[in-house]
Amino acid sequence: MIEPRAEPEARREPATPARRFAPAAAVLIAVLVSVFGGYAVAALLIEPAGPPVSVGGVVRVQPLSGWEFAGRYAVAGMPAARITRGNGNLDVLVTLADAPDELAHRYVDEVLKPSAPRLEISGELERVQVGGAASGARFAYVGVFDRGGSPIEGEVTVLVSSTGHGVIFDAWAPEGLLQYVRGDVETMQARAELL
Repeated sequence: MIEPRAEPEARREPATPARRFAPAAAVLIAVLVSVFGGYAVAALLIEPAGPPVSVGGVVRVQPLSGWEFAGRYAVAGMPAARITRGNGNLDVLVTLADAPDELAHRYVDEVLKPSAPRLEISGELERVQVGGAASGARFAYVGVFDRGGSPIEGEVTVLVSSTGHGVIFDAWAPEGLLQYVRGDVETMQARAELL
């Protein structure tokens, strides 16, 4: 009878520092890419894209990546343009105005209220300075703009330049989705050029 031969015992080499820390380094790199990679991608996505949109010869707005010009229209005698991205929209309107408060109230009375069977406006106007060029005010709203439709959530920023030109930025989306485009909208507002 032949006896099985014992296999020689495998010799283990002692772990070098590089081998010992390689798994930890791989995990650290994966975590860093996951955390900071999103910021890098977000920075790329807020770059200007497409030609700037001029409204009424008063303001020029540069759409960001993913946003596109959707058309021109007029409402309550004010020239307007729409820039859109998925469910998010930014309407830019221009008119003459003396003060941000007056322009905000006028927009509510002449544009929002007549087209919304149900409308809720936030309390006081928030004072804003956009792009350092004009004084402004901001308010939020939620409304239903067609019978039986879904609620729309919006945020309106109004600016009045020293030359008496008023600019209205109405950012809106289905209720609950405005938060996903608010950063882009604020970037486009801050970069808007009063002509």
